Amino acid sequence: MRLFLTQEAVFLNYLKLSQTHYHHLSRVLRIKHGDVLDIIVDQDYKLVIRFLMFKDTCLYYDIISKETIEVRYPQVTLFQSLPKQDKFMSIIDGVTQCGVTEIYPIITDRSLFKIKYEKLLEKVSRWQKQAEQSAMQSKQIIIPKVHSALSFESFLKLDIFSSYDICIVAWECEVVNTLKSVFSKQTKFKKIGIFIGPEGGLSSADIDYLKSKDFKIISIGSTILRVEIAAVVAVTQILFFYL
Repeated sequence: MRLFLTQEAVFLNYLKLSQTHYHHLSRVLRIKHGDVLDIIVDQDYKLVIRFLMFKDTCLYYDIISKETIEVRYPQVTLFQSLPKQDKFMSIIDGVTQCGVTEIYPIITDRSLFKIKYEKLLEKVSRWQKQAEQSAMQSKQIIIPKVHSALSFESFLKLDIFSSYDICIVAWECEVVNTLKSVFSKQTKFKKIGIFIGPEGGLSSADIDYLKSKDFKIISIGSTILRVEIAAVVAVTQILFFYL
């Protein structure tokens, strides 16, 4: 079991848990005396501890080991056009298990995502919670940051693209360029951005705007993938080159 905590919650022989973490460990997992847990602290170091007991919402422990967490490469950011219904939750779950570091939800021309602004903050909170749960389950060393939803226009105005070694966009109309053709020339990219379209795909106008930001257009396969698995396929193809 892996848990993510801040340094403020870590003391010499006990951890100060939130009600959510306490309930999950004590009522859902029902951990017992002697069970071993991994604790990621500020995504900076890892504690391996042996559980002793709960007192109120504090978890008392014996420390087994402590080690500094090294940065892993590549760091992959997903720029995802928002799909309809709750499919974005499945996308967050899948790409978090693959190890992405950031997720930007984008509302593009063909996005079917409809929600009132006042409910958007609730959505972002749910999205971030899903990322944490998926990171815990898959024993990631970081929880990906899920940003607030942006319009496509606002996204293009972000001053972030120059910080990436390469940004790519998967487009079903591309038939020549693939990740293999891009990565065969350079496999030392440390920070990679990947843009995935919505159910209806990206429009030609969207693609032209992304090209203007130096996005490389690629294909991730000859078939049309469902939006909820396209990002997972793209990210796993990227990670293949770093095995």
